[in-house]
Amino acid sequence: MHKAGRWYLSVTYDVAEKFLSRRRGAEAAAFDWGIDKLLTIAKADGTLETIDNPRWPKSRLDAIKTLQRGISAEETKAKARLGLAADEPLKKGQRLPVTAKLKRLYAQLQALHGKIARQWHDFYHKLSAKLVERFTFLGTEELEVKNMSRAPKAKQNPETGTYLPNGAAAKAGLNRGILDAAPSMLLGMLGYKAEEAGNRFVKANTRKVKPTLRCHRCGAIVKKDLSDRVHRCACGCECDRDANAAKTLLRWLLEGDFWLGTGQVTQAVTASGSPETPPIAAPAV
Repeated sequence: MHKAGRWYLSVTYDVAEKFLSRRRGAEAAAFDWGIDKLLTIAKADGTLETIDNPRWPKSRLDAIKTLQRGISAEETKAKARLGLAADEPLKKGQRLPVTAKLKRLYAQLQALHGKIARQWHDFYHKLSAKLVERFTFLGTEELEVKNMSRAPKAKQNPETGTYLPNGAAAKAGLNRGILDAAPSMLLGMLGYKAEEAGNRFVKANTRKVKPTLRCHRCGAIVKKDLSDRVHRCACGCECDRDANAAKTLLRWLLEGDFWLGTGQVTQAVTASGSPETPPIAAPAV
């Protein structure tokens, strides 16, 4: 295969099915996917674990911006040769004259994005393999990346006609982080690797479970803005937002839908006196 100016060899092996099985652990867990912390994992023994976001695209953002500025400048020059302004679209049938410099800039940008994509691919392969080896029962929520990365709607003042702040700038950064991290790739890898290991990997219906909003302790819905990073509930539960989501998913994973909205409150109390979800035994497999 020829991609971004390089040749790649794809090799397919014919392997007996018995050799495809993966090692499997005996733990149960659920995880919440995020930007700052890539995964927040709530385990059935009551402990939490986090996986950091490598953030390769962010570390190369300056290089990407430099290349994009160079491309924009060269495209403006190419449009000028056609008698077009920088912001004027090409007319039907017109083609942008691509100079040798513009070709080189296109190739450099494509190569940079290709390297980032390969890094994510390699990282997710290793991460999904480790998760499948450790957890025989694993859960998360369904991720609608298209909806998650949707730009906010414009807000207009009905009296003056002017547009009001809608958080578009902050949401743009979040959207870039979501698309860069490609969460669907990780979920896809977990799905087929769990099947190879004979594990169970399930995804909760986000609209039904509402892990970001639902209190893992009592099941109540607690409204939050994107900027709210701490979960606080009237039942006395207070914890990190992502930790609450992971624990909510774990409770759904091990207890099912029946507890949603029932107001069931666990009775365990931590050393500080605040209520907390007790360790839950993993189901027999």
